[in-house]
Amino acid sequence: MADLRKDFEEWLRKQNNSSSTIEQYIRRIDKICRETYQNCNWNNLNEEIFPVFAQYTEYANKEYYLDFVTIRYALDYFKTFSQINNKPSFQKNKKIADIKISLYHNKSNYFLNTVNFENLYDYLGILNSILYKQPNQQYKLDYSQRKEFENAIASVLDKNAIKPSRKLAIHIVYKKSVSATRIALSKYYLFQQTTQPANAYAINELFLENIRKKNPNKTVNGHYTIEKQISGKNPLVINAANERDRLDINFTLTKQDLTQIFKLNKDTVSKLLDKAKFSNNHTSKYDEEDYILAKNLVKYYTHQDVIIGFDTEIRTYYNADNINEYLRKHHHHHNNSHIQTINYTKEGDRHWCNRKKALEILGIGKTAFYAHSYKFTYIDYTSYTTKYYIPELKIIKKRLSSKIMF
Repeated sequence: MADLRKDFEEWLRKQNNSSSTIEQYIRRIDKICRETYQNCNWNNLNEEIFPVFAQYTEYANKEYYLDFVTIRYALDYFKTFSQINNKPSFQKNKKIADIKISLYHNKSNYFLNTVNFENLYDYLGILNSILYKQPNQQYKLDYSQRKEFENAIASVLDKNAIKPSRKLAIHIVYKKSVSATRIALSKYYLFQQTTQPANAYAINELFLENIRKKNPNKTVNGHYTIEKQISGKNPLVINAANERDRLDINFTLTKQDLTQIFKLNKDTVSKLLDKAKFSNNHTSKYDEEDYILAKNLVKYYTHQDVIIGFDTEIRTYYNADNINEYLRKHHHHHNNSHIQTINYTKEGDRHWCNRKKALEILGIGKTAFYAHSYKFTYIDYTSYTTKYYIPELKIIKKRLSSKIMF
């Protein structure tokens, strides 16, 4: 132990750290050893530095709100932590329960239990089973721990007249303030790397990158792919990604996704949804039949666009097929090739412009523009953000310059 501490201290000094900073780092590594191992041994930490450092890196994420959709990604994410340390564990102290788990309903937290990080995956699995009726997983928890947590969930649901449903959410809070300790661990982790081959830590670095960039807060959006880019002739077409990991009725898109798909800012998308959104998941069962019925009924009675939303306590998800239908309806291709050959196959948002830019390209005023705009190719995801196909406008400009109208 003394050699490791001394070697670490000398390494820190070579990194131009002050004496007080070195003392703080040494003191914090000592504290981690005391909290983790019964013999307070630096050698033990040296053997397990990466899983310990990874755990403290995860604590820096502070908290998560999980719903029926994102808990599936969270379970996969937390399961990976048990896979990064396959060595026989040293004699450890009893784990401190320092993670707060609550049920989240109607913008309120209902406390369930405090748990330790090692068992967080198991407790989330129990919640996934009880709240969302998903299959049970294999647990490391003993029977008494499972029953205690199941009883806590049942008590909260009963006392507050809350029914298990896909709308409910889970709130996880890491109670530890770990900033200074994590920095000390990062220094010790870098120190350890100096004694190993350059490529020995490549997999570890990828894992740490995933903690920062692919944790449950970072895997909410982006679960779609572009099947066909927008062109003058064809609308944008998207595909739901990982739909089987989400809802069986293909709800994968978030509001942030819609800003990327429609190429509109968040406020404009909010206005669009205020007009077109309809939520219909207020029963425990919500399947393909419910979705189609709701969509068709709203269309029949309102004669307007409808975007069906699946609401949870923390966000709304949208159906990719429904959005594709909206994209098709609001893409208006007018084949003006009879006046001159126009390339309507150019793909991408860069080939579209707003009305102001269209007027500049054409070199005409608003009155003349509106007199002919019904003959233009355009997209109108909202009535006030209409965009026009630039290659067509440029050809029409040439016709106008020659005094030749449509």
